Amino acid sequence: MNQEQGNREQGTKNKEQGKKNKRTRIGEKTPCASHFQIIKSTHHHTGTSSNHYLNIVAWILAYHSKHKNIMTKIYSMIVAAALVSSMVACKDNANEEAKQNVANLNQYVDSVDKLQPVYTVANWTAIDNGYQERALKAEKDLASLQEEDKAKADASKEKYAALKATYETKLKENETEAKQAMATPDYRQVLRNRLFGEGKIGSDMKFGFVTANNIHDVYKNFVNTVDDNKNNYTREDWDEIKVLYEALDTRKNAVEKDLATNDNLKIAALKVRFAAIKATHRGGAKAEENEASKKQ
Repeated sequence: MNQEQGNREQGTKNKEQGKKNKRTRIGEKTPCASHFQIIKSTHHHTGTSSNHYLNIVAWILAYHSKHKNIMTKIYSMIVAAALVSSMVACKDNANEEAKQNVANLNQYVDSVDKLQPVYTVANWTAIDNGYQERALKAEKDLASLQEEDKAKADASKEKYAALKATYETKLKENETEAKQAMATPDYRQVLRNRLFGEGKIGSDMKFGFVTANNIHDVYKNFVNTVDDNKNNYTREDWDEIKVLYEALDTRKNAVEKDLATNDNLKIAALKVRFAAIKATHRGGAKAEENEASKKQ
């Protein structure tokens, strides 16, 4: 009797274990196994029968399996619609960005065209770098724009090309003038070198090299040189000679207390000679220039 009752209890346990194993296998084979955990967790809080939830889940899985093709088509249509919507939005955004890039290019060219031009290499480099940066962005999506926007971009390019040609011409002219200025020595310095010796007097007009011991020789060289070239001097040359002569006289006053009497007398004679030369030729040079100017 006890053995028979034990067998019945064992059979009941085996049957319950089989049901449990079956439920576990169902959970393992479906992609919604995690749902069972949620349902069971809910059951603990609500007190609802877990079998009721299991029946609902089983029905959903059966429906999905039965109508798998329809569900797949609906899902595909939803995904396709989402992709199309996303592509249209991206295209609209790209188009707006392209229009803004063209607008930025147009504004930049107009602003540069209105600026007071400064024809230096550094200024032009900065202008061109700014243009190239904006032109590159505008060119990227130019094909996607309407004809009106393309025409605006082309007009800006033409305006910039003309601006660039003007700058390049002016820069070449400035470069040529600079080279000519370097090749042509300053006439003032040429006069200083001839009247006082190479490199003795610079643009600072300092006469420190002139002393009481050599000032007579400096005056003598000055007056003799002016006398030798008096017929070749222009009015500008005579103006510079006058400035240099006055500066030499100022230096004489500074060293005169140490100047020998004999040298002082000789310098006085040279000063009279220079005054005569200047009086007869400086005015003549001016008259000759005025006459030449009338003939032109």
